[in-house]
Amino acid sequence: DDTISIYDTTRAVGARTVHTPTCVLEGHEGYISSLAYLSPGKLLSTSGDGTCNLWDVDKRVPDLTCKDHAADVLCVATAPRGQPLFCTGSVDSKMSLYDARIGLVQMFSDQIGDVNAVSFFPDGHGIVSGCSDGTCTFTDLRAMQTISKYGEGSSSSGVSGVGFSASGRI
Repeated sequence: DDTISIYDTTRAVGARTVHTPTCVLEGHEGYISSLAYLSPGKLLSTSGDGTCNLWDVDKRVPDLTCKDHAADVLCVATAPRGQPLFCTGSVDSKMSLYDARIGLVQMFSDQIGDVNAVSFFPDGHGIVSGCSDGTCTFTDLRAMQTISKYGEGSSSSGVSGVGFSASGRI
């Protein structure tokens, strides 16, 4: 399904009640792989059509469509503390950094294999990506380059999720 359905959970009346979406967003031409709110009323979606959309939920239209990846976009993460930054990971082995106000800031190609997961460092100055080859790559956004790689790159299962503790441990 290439649609996004948004429900108002504050109006939930019971477990047996069938709820209908309060909003449906249409515009992707492939499966929806990931969602994240950038701010209230601004939703990011990634898709198998190779795009990432920044939606104005009230208007039900994308404010920004990012078409920089060459294959399915698998994941999205937003920067902490209300910064207008977000990053995406793709089957094209690239991670992209975006500013919601201007679009693509930089594309990083230091990963090997599909980029399955991305997460911002708690202070917003870095991003970790998890890849299908079993490695994680840490990118410093002040230097705009990879500074560390974790894992041997020989895992048959790959990395499907990444995150940080409040202290910054991966």
